[in-house]
Amino acid sequence: MVASALVVSIVPGAFGAAATDKGATDAGIVDVNLATQSLLADDIHTLTTLAEAQPSRYGGVYSNGPTAVTICDTGSGPNASIDAEVAKLRTDGATVAVTSCSFTIAQLNSVLAAVSTSQLFADNGVSLNRWGLNYGNDSVDVGVSSIPPGFADKVANTFGPAISLFVQGVAGATGRLDDNQPYWGGDRITNGSGCTSGFSAHTSSGGWYSITAGHCWTLNTPVYVNGNTSKGYGTVSHRSFGNNSVDAELINGKTYASDIWNGGVTTTSDLAVQGSGYSCQGCQINFDGSFSGQTLGTVQQANTFCATIKSPEFGNYTACGLREVKSSGGTLCQGGDSGGPVFAYNGPGGATAVGIITGQYSNSDCLYTQVPDILSRWSLSIP
Repeated sequence: MVASALVVSIVPGAFGAAATDKGATDAGIVDVNLATQSLLADDIHTLTTLAEAQPSRYGGVYSNGPTAVTICDTGSGPNASIDAEVAKLRTDGATVAVTSCSFTIAQLNSVLAAVSTSQLFADNGVSLNRWGLNYGNDSVDVGVSSIPPGFADKVANTFGPAISLFVQGVAGATGRLDDNQPYWGGDRITNGSGCTSGFSAHTSSGGWYSITAGHCWTLNTPVYVNGNTSKGYGTVSHRSFGNNSVDAELINGKTYASDIWNGGVTTTSDLAVQGSGYSCQGCQINFDGSFSGQTLGTVQQANTFCATIKSPEFGNYTACGLREVKSSGGTLCQGGDSGGPVFAYNGPGGATAVGIITGQYSNSDCLYTQVPDILSRWSLSIP
């Protein structure tokens, strides 16, 4: 049932080389809790995918950490695929609540499509800086540069009651120190500006690439290790940038291993990357930029979203497939960390590739682009 009241909530802006012996490794450590979190995050993603495949009935899936999951059901009666996945989540250790909500996924997507193409914002001197679904709030999040008098009413009258309107600034784009081949993720890489290398990925035919952020450099740009022009890191061979795309590019031409640095900026420790996956709302994940080192934060929403990001080199651009993470204390990311690994410990002593660092609203409120979306863009695999 769709609510009849027109209410807009206004809140403040809120190469294939194996692991080498370059550094000590954390492999071999087994943590059942971490393994369970990874399993439940995959379960939550599967349940979300199943719900999104039936958008006229379900209102989405959200979580408060990996063990407290909610699915919104606007219908009634059994559903074999959903019921089976709910049962699996419960067997794997999560509590799952089935609740009602005001809007289905189909209705929210319809509103989102209207928002993303509307001239209402520009006509009122307002910049649309963030937009996306929010299953946890049963809404379409709309972050704007300002909310002039009367503008909230215009938004409500144009798009209806599903909108959550708030002030949101433009995200800032985010630039170890002397690595040798095969290169690991988390290296400081430069050509004028500085970024951080992300994960290594490969094609089915065996070609290997290093992933970083798409706003770092243009196609065919040579990249170096920490300003050392005698130590080439490779050349930008593929790029996805702006126009609501994922913010990522591929570097190749050298050898890249599937390990990533973990620890501080001057660390000598590494982790083996053993696969890729998704995180979940309320889950803790690690950022690993070459300027901030390894830091910890908590995923804020159940959904990805689109946002306007400001790059010192390329100006404002729009990117999608983003998730927001807030620091567990102190700096989470800063300029120069862009492209760096975002990962979760997988339990058996390795890492699961979750994303790459994309931008920041502040040093403690950062954005990442989901790795599975990047891999799908170029038909790549990790490790």
